[in-house]
Order: sequence, then C-alpha cells, then structure tokens
Amino acid sequence: MDRICSIGLGRTVSTKCAYGCFVYMPIAKEIHHNLEIWQRANSLCLKLYTLSNRLPRSERFSLFNKIRNSSELVPLKIAQGAASAKVDDYIHYLKVSYRLLIKLKTEVLISKHLQYISTELLKSLDDELNILIDLILRMINLLELQQQAFNPAFAYSYQPAITN
Repeated sequence: MDRICSIGLGRTVSTKCAYGCFVYMPIAKEIHHNLEIWQRANSLCLKLYTLSNRLPRSERFSLFNKIRNSSELVPLKIAQGAASAKVDDYIHYLKVSYRLLIKLKTEVLISKHLQYISTELLKSLDDELNILIDLILRMINLLELQQQAFNPAFAYSYQPAITN
C-alpha cells in the first residue's frame, strides 16, 4: 500500500514492502536525470542512432530498427524504474535494461560481422556497453542489499560462521 507523506527532506512515497517494513523514496521530477546510468544510456542511445544511419537501406527495417528500438528502450526503462515508488519495480526495470543491453551487444556484433562497422567502432561501443552493464548490475545489487536490510527475517536468519 503506497501513501504520500512528508518526512525529512520534503515529500516522499511510503511503500510497505513484503516484509511489513516501510521504505521511503523521495518524490522528485526527473529524478533519473541525475543518475549516471541514465546519462550513459542516453549518450549511448544517441551514438547508436548515428551508427544505425550508417547501415545500408536494405537493413532499414530489420537491423536498423532493432538497434534503434533497443537503444531507445534502455534509458526509458531506467527512467521508468527510477520514477517508480517501489524498489521491486526499480529492480525489475533495471533487469529489463540489462537484457536490452545484452541484445544491443549482439546487434552491434552482427553489424560488425556484416562489415557495416569497423573493428575500432565495435571496440568503442562494446566498451561503453560493458561499462553500462556493469553499472546496472551494481545498482541492482545495491538495491537488493537495501531490500535485505529492511527484511527483519533476514537479520534473524543470519548465522555467523563457527570457527575454532
């Protein structure tokens, strides 16, 4: 059950997690603009748009559209997740973004195999994709750890290792 409340630094959304704890997330317009992962995804989207313009007309409705659609969806899903009030939703949209990036890596590699892009451009794009994938996976891990911290059952189930 979500509810709007006012605590600390302005308006927040209070969401009750599955374990009965309340998680408070700030309400802000365009919160995703401040995220490095969104900024990098948006920049990558623009680069992949220019790449798709290099493809021949015969690819206009296949590889061309796939690269553009996938590259558009990554920053959109990150923004959608950042704007959601539930941590579970945010994690879900980040995982969707991760899968889209894996798809993009494959599409860029296919472009190289078809000799539409150079080896140098492939290396540059692959490096950027890898950095973005790493950032998204780190964000997912951070949010999952945050959820575990709010889970009272997790705290009681922790058993320290017994050493002699």
